[in-house]
Amino acid sequence: MLPYIDAFAGPRSRPFVWPSSNWQLLKRQKLFSLLFVTLASALSAFAQIEIASPTPGQTLHPGQSFIVRLDKPNRITPSTEVGIAIGLSNGQPSTDFSNTMYSILYTGPFSPQRDDFGFTPFQDYLVTVPSLFSQGESVLNVWRAALIGNTPDIITEVLNVTVTLV
Repeated sequence: MLPYIDAFAGPRSRPFVWPSSNWQLLKRQKLFSLLFVTLASALSAFAQIEIASPTPGQTLHPGQSFIVRLDKPNRITPSTEVGIAIGLSNGQPSTDFSNTMYSILYTGPFSPQRDDFGFTPFQDYLVTVPSLFSQGESVLNVWRAALIGNTPDIITEVLNVTVTLV
């Protein structure tokens, strides 16, 4: 048999042949799906920030200011912050609040810094609870966008904490 010569790949015994059965194609799709999910999970694990304040169940008052502290634990993977948004619901939302922003209290840059003691980098934001908000449980959420890795890949995350308005 004469060798097949591809101008880009060089000589080989035969040209590339697509999978001959649906089973082989499905097997490859599952492999790529598994690799994608694994990569996405690894990137999101390296990219997380934490809401240090307010704490779950903390009492806030309509019309008054409070501090939202965001911690960014040290990670091996480099990241470039794109920005954040901080929102607060008026009462306990009846729908899934994991990906919903409510009344926006802040939008802008996120550039955490270390304090004099060298602990976890953080940034504080002074925001105000709208004075017309009703009493009861509310959800504070933080949306973040960042570029992760050397490639870089964009990630977004939404963090939530339930607080009490009195």
